[in-house]
Amino acid sequence: MSRLKFFLQGILNFKEIGTVTRSGPSMCRKMAAGMPKDAQFVIELGSGDGVITNYLLEVLPQDAKLLSFEINPELFKKLAAIKDDRLIAVNDGVENFEKYMDQYGFERLDAVASAIPFIIFPENKAKSMILAIKAKMKNNAPWMQVHYALSLRNLYEGIFGNFKAHRIYWNLPPAYVFECHNKID
Repeated sequence: MSRLKFFLQGILNFKEIGTVTRSGPSMCRKMAAGMPKDAQFVIELGSGDGVITNYLLEVLPQDAKLLSFEINPELFKKLAAIKDDRLIAVNDGVENFEKYMDQYGFERLDAVASAIPFIIFPENKAKSMILAIKAKMKNNAPWMQVHYALSLRNLYEGIFGNFKAHRIYWNLPPAYVFECHNKID
């Protein structure tokens, strides 16, 4: 998808996309670097046109599965066009993730990569979505999250009990990758 088409989708559908620019290579590399080398079941939230998805597929093992969610129909067309047997592209809301985990045999998640703009959700809705997915994550599984400000730091720290923000200066606009790890007592 061209930058112009992505920009137009971002303007027309800002409340679901949360940005008007695609993630740059530095952002994509940082998201992919957080994936465990032995990951089998990974979920991607807010996959857009698949720009981060491609980087994730580069680092995931050949027998892994990547369940990628995108609700925007125009962006989903690009995501679904990625030719990789490990990719399961889903044109549905993330709130239905458990249905797809069951359908594709995902018991527990080895990692989460998210570009969902939780900043535009009411905090209680963002928190409940994150908690529902966290409950399906393995111990120490990473949650890698794209954000453009540190505003939600307390939300992630409160949910995971740990938080690291990686500033990505070479992204346009500069952004953060939040990194949290699921800790099961």
